Formats: sequence, C-alpha cells, structure tokens
Amino acid sequence: MSPIWRDTLVAILAGGKSRRFGKPKLQARIEARTFLERSLDLASALSSSSCVVVATGAALPVADAPVLEDLYQDIGPLAGIVTALRASRLPYVCTLPCDMPLLSAAVFETLYAKRVPGQPVVARSPKGLEPLIAIWPAAAAPVVEGCIRRRRLNIRAPLRELGAVVVDLEREMDGYRPELMTNINYPEDLKRLRDTRTMWEGDHHADTE
Repeated sequence: MSPIWRDTLVAILAGGKSRRFGKPKLQARIEARTFLERSLDLASALSSSSCVVVATGAALPVADAPVLEDLYQDIGPLAGIVTALRASRLPYVCTLPCDMPLLSAAVFETLYAKRVPGQPVVARSPKGLEPLIAIWPAAAAPVVEGCIRRRRLNIRAPLRELGAVVVDLEREMDGYRPELMTNINYPEDLKRLRDTRTMWEGDHHADTE
C-alpha cells in the first residue's frame, strides 16, 4: 500500500436516484457490509480526507465523513463531481462511485501515479472509459460548471475540455482483474455478484442474505 494521500479528497459519489435498483444503492450489502461502508473503508485506505456526496433532498446517511448535498439537481453525476470540487480544500479530488463495490485501492493508486498538473486522470477498462473513476484537479470546478451551464452533462465533456489523461488499467495496473469494474445497476446484478461469489480484495466471498 502506498502512503496515505495528503493532497487529495476522496469523494464517494452516492447521489444516483437508484430507480433501476429500487432502493438507495449505498444501503446494498455484500458480506454483511453496505456499499457505503465498503466505499468509506476504501477512501480511508487512500486518503486522510474524504466525503460522501448525495442527491439534494436525499436522506443523509450516517457516515464517518462529511456528507454533502449536490449543488445542482437532476443533472446526473456531474452534480456530484462539481460539488466535491467546490468543497475541496485540497488540490485534487478523487471520485469513487459507491455502486462499484469491488474497486480496490490499486485502481486509484494507478491513476494517482499518472497525474499531470491541471488535467484530470481517468480510468479506462476493456469495456471503455470509466469516467466516474477519476482524479480531478480541484481547480477544474469552473470548467465543469461551464459544461453544466451549457447543458453538456456527459462527464466526457469536461474531461475532453481539460485534456484528461486516460489510463488503461488492464495494461498499466499490476494485478488488474475484470471484476474490479463490476457496476451494480439492477437487483439482478447484485444477485449475480453474490451467486458467482466474486472475489473482492482477496479471499472474501459474497454474503448469502
């Protein structure tokens, strides 16, 4: 494990409406631990500073980190990103989507090692760009807000404007495994993850609740 980051805020993105999943994803569980608890554990392994970003008006979760409400409503993940960028007192913000429960510290350490001043660093997997797995310069907030004002709400828009560094995890990361990029959108996705007993950071098995 690399030293704990001192220059980066880890922002757990938990602001999705979870319409397809049917309940807030941060409450879903693997091995008796919620997605939020897993995300908080990972955030604390990476950095001395973290926060949880939720949708405006959402029930605020109990978390061992500050909980922030989106500054903008109904615009998708860019709201969570710009909220974290605006809140950060550190030069970088790492975004950690809470609905990808198999993410490991090594994923983010690979991105951290590729930082370039003034540019975001974003992951790419064999499935394509993974725009929620990224490290942003906090100074990028005005660019992101400019995209929001122009209704360019796809995360790729500010990434392009800022000349994001794209990191091919399969090629660049030691020990990369495809299951690290597992995204939970539907209850069936979580059931499949449990049924196949997908590994997460070692010999941990999905719970059977």
